Amino acid sequence: MQIIIRVFITIMVAGGVIVTGCQKSTVTSSKESSISLADVPGSTHNTSSSCDHTVPNDYGSIQDAIDNASSDDVVCVDAGTFPEQLTIDKALTLRGSGYSSSGTVLEGTDSGTGLEVASSNVTVEKIRIEGFNDGIELSSAMSNLLFKDVYSVENTTRGMTIGGGADLTGITMDGVSFSHNEGDGIRASTASKVEDLTIRDSHFDSNSGSPASSGIEVYQNSSNPGYFTNVLIKHTTFNNNGEKGMYLEKLNNATFDNITVNSSGTNSNYGFNNGIDINLKYGDYENITIKNSTITNSGLDSPDAPNPLFPAAIAIKARDDGSTYGTNPATLIGVNIVHTTITDNVSGIRLGEPGKENATPTNVEITNSNIYDNVRYGVINETLSKVSATCDYWGHATGAMHEDNPKKKPKGDMVTDGVNFIPWSVRQIGQGQNPSNACVGGNNK
Repeated sequence: MQIIIRVFITIMVAGGVIVTGCQKSTVTSSKESSISLADVPGSTHNTSSSCDHTVPNDYGSIQDAIDNASSDDVVCVDAGTFPEQLTIDKALTLRGSGYSSSGTVLEGTDSGTGLEVASSNVTVEKIRIEGFNDGIELSSAMSNLLFKDVYSVENTTRGMTIGGGADLTGITMDGVSFSHNEGDGIRASTASKVEDLTIRDSHFDSNSGSPASSGIEVYQNSSNPGYFTNVLIKHTTFNNNGEKGMYLEKLNNATFDNITVNSSGTNSNYGFNNGIDINLKYGDYENITIKNSTITNSGLDSPDAPNPLFPAAIAIKARDDGSTYGTNPATLIGVNIVHTTITDNVSGIRLGEPGKENATPTNVEITNSNIYDNVRYGVINETLSKVSATCDYWGHATGAMHEDNPKKKPKGDMVTDGVNFIPWSVRQIGQGQNPSNACVGGNNK
């Protein structure tokens, strides 16, 4: 048989592209055995037999390979640093050799856009995009986009921009990172439309800067409203972002499952710090669920806060107040926070805008969650509707601090009026003696 031996070499090719490639030798042997590049640990060479075009073997640049590809082709790129700005305007797969700094790196000069996707049925995988103004841009009507193992990091403004002309359906992000950008991880413009978005096993961390620095920011428009609907974010982190882990002005039928928000909303010069801020505007919204998640050390107090109730780990409100929102009020029906731990924040959960007496959200259920060691309040209700917060653990067997508590001196987190917290769990949910997420404690009388 033949033994295939490949030896890696690093070369400089035209255009200043540094690539890692290989040379091949063949040795004949009578023993049934083979060695291929796929057997080499940590290999960053693209060995897929499904590649229709390869860079730099077939083309000197990635854009040349894209331009010469046919619909549904696969463009494979070896490891290396590529000083290019790319546009994908046809259905194809762009497959790099890894998102690490030793993989396939699309490198900018602190300006422009690294990758613009302008076609449906596009897959981008195993690539790192860094050093641009915006790492990735989506600004047209498209469907069926997959970003897998893509890192868009260390850009001067955003990891991804979803522009005002974006009308997106069926977007999946799997194993991505939009982190360490000098602005937002992802920003969706006011008129943008997004439906059927799935994000899993991903990171939106350490985005910091001014005027915006959040893991994800989604904006809404009063005259030309967009939407952000049918959203699933799972097994994903939003840690160490300057102003907010997430900020959303439009959101429908959304589930955040097993997300972690730690130390986001910690800008001491910003008055509206939150871990998650759902600040809905100019429309009717429903069905938002946060479950199996952890939100800690988020929503820092600030001397710039107009009201001490503003800083919170989670803030959820539908704006119908004042001259700005009163003429085109938003509504929200259905909020479910379950099996979630919210600790070590200034305040845990706030419903409504402080002092505005918003009519919604309604049908709010906070249950089987751990809400404790928050400095001011565990739950704040600034709406005109009652909030159900039963079967939660408040940090002590005596339950939440409020005059409605039948215990003489309760020692748990404080709640405001308008929060029904009876019964509560006398044990921490999902921990120690209560691993089954049960509500232990009966009527707590």
